[in-house]
Amino acid sequence: MSPDARTIPTICDDDLVTSLGAFENLYIDVEGLDGSLHIVRGGGGPPVYLLPGWPLNWWEYRKVLPLLACMFTVVAIDIRGMGASAKPPSGYDKRTMARDIVGVMNALGHAAVHLVGSDIGAMVAYSAAANHPDRVASLTLVDAPHPFEDMENLPLWDPDGTDLQPWWFALQRANGISEILLDQRYAALQGWLFSRLSPKGAITLFDCEVFANAYATPAATHAAAEWFRAFPTDMVHFATDGPLQCPVLGMGGAWQGLLGRFLARAAPGHMSVVTQAGGHWLALEDPEFFLEALLRRIHAA
Repeated sequence: MSPDARTIPTICDDDLVTSLGAFENLYIDVEGLDGSLHIVRGGGGPPVYLLPGWPLNWWEYRKVLPLLACMFTVVAIDIRGMGASAKPPSGYDKRTMARDIVGVMNALGHAAVHLVGSDIGAMVAYSAAANHPDRVASLTLVDAPHPFEDMENLPLWDPDGTDLQPWWFALQRANGISEILLDQRYAALQGWLFSRLSPKGAITLFDCEVFANAYATPAATHAAAEWFRAFPTDMVHFATDGPLQCPVLGMGGAWQGLLGRFLARAAPGHMSVVTQAGGHWLALEDPEFFLEALLRRIHAA
């Protein structure tokens, strides 16, 4: 289920943060970005950074933020191009976006963090760990790898009718057309994805409204497409990366096979867990599983 594009309300991050309790919105200027990154911060203790995935924003972590804040300084970040963060015309390769995250660490005074990424956020999180290894105490990738060669060989459609074939990769990477087709229509695509990749009821109608609102402008639609258009550059970068040096956890859901193949190359000693509930955005769909696995990884780091 998703809201009709004509009825999507304007949703204020301040109101969302207030609903969570002792959290705050901050806007962090980072070097190399014309504008700021929006973050949601709360709690105290060792820092845990949460990077959301497409087509969501920081609200992806709403169910786990209050619990993590009991133990950690938790920071959910709208990555470059997402939600209330800056949306420049370019700069969406994951190495550049990883430098943004390091810029947030510098601004907040965090020498190293436990870094978690989901979907596109997982790609940025991997790149931060690969290119800034001294800044990442542990890495958790949620149901998505960084772009690597296997992704170029994925079938985009299955004639037998399964919905896990990522036809949207082609839509997003076709220059210009996704901006035309998805302008003011992102809610329809999000609803289709949620109905097929997420357990029923895990993502509420209000969640859908929040996520649709985050992609409701032409700049947001363009930025989201650019995340995918940068995949060829990301693959070239990955080919020059060595094995990850930090402790790594892979959380598998709908795309566990692809993530597993990636981690076998990028982090041979990684831990791996798979949810029995299915789904793709695990912090929303299976928060107990997400928290248990993440805490085990952090405490073992």
